Amino acid sequence: MFFLIINVLDTSYKEEIFLALQSSNITMASYFSAKNPDTTLTEGMPLLSSFFSFPQERSNEQMIITALIDSKIQAQDFINILKEADIDIDNRDIIRLVVLPVEMAYDRSTGLLE
Repeated sequence: MFFLIINVLDTSYKEEIFLALQSSNITMASYFSAKNPDTTLTEGMPLLSSFFSFPQERSNEQMIITALIDSKIQAQDFINILKEADIDIDNRDIIRLVVLPVEMAYDRSTGLLE
């Protein structure tokens, strides 16, 4: 079992990302809104904006998706589905994806998994 974390940097692809999750059989996922700390730092402090320069295309809004998955293959399928949908994740900052091994997990439906 693995813990999948996806940082969605470009939320304009939200719908396509959720469809790719479903297509790769990644269910029981959770998501929440997040903010880019780089742009948040300079948002209310114009003085700091002169010290830090960030690409204009980087939005302040982001999204984090988490899910337990059975296999790393599901994460690979998710990436492949996005590429097949002509979402240019190789050349644009659209997502960051991390898969971590899970030592232990508990869910009401499965009980304790070690």
